[in-house]
Amino acid sequence: MRVVVTGAGGNIGRAVVARLENEGVEVVALTLEPATFDKATVVVGSAGDPDVVAEAFTEETDAVIHLAAIPAPTLGTALDVFAGNTRATFVVLDEAARRGVPRAVLASSYALLGMPFSPHDLHPPYYPSTSRHRRRSRIRTRCRSWSTS
Repeated sequence: MRVVVTGAGGNIGRAVVARLENEGVEVVALTLEPATFDKATVVVGSAGDPDVVAEAFTEETDAVIHLAAIPAPTLGTALDVFAGNTRATFVVLDEAARRGVPRAVLASSYALLGMPFSPHDLHPPYYPSTSRHRRRSRIRTRCRSWSTS
């Protein structure tokens, strides 16, 4: 099995690559900066660059795990972050589709709604409501009450 992992140099990406390598999977690690892995083939460049992404898919690929992203809106202008992340996702999925890659995994979080970075306390009707989130919300509320006492 051959898997392309974008964002392989990030925290989640490194863990995914290590796990796949331990399972004996052939990995192509697409990283923005040079990185070393035990066995993975490394392709350096932006996931938003069609030529770089095409290089990662030069051989038959069974799956792509797309983790590449600018992880916080403070790491660029709002336009740069949104446009960069959107472009990277499009370029990776477009190349995978053209190559006939049968499986794609995308990672995301409720941070995509912008709430963790908002200066306002937001409560939209579509806010994630998992038990984990409710627990974190209670912890944040407690912390806020402690900080004001």
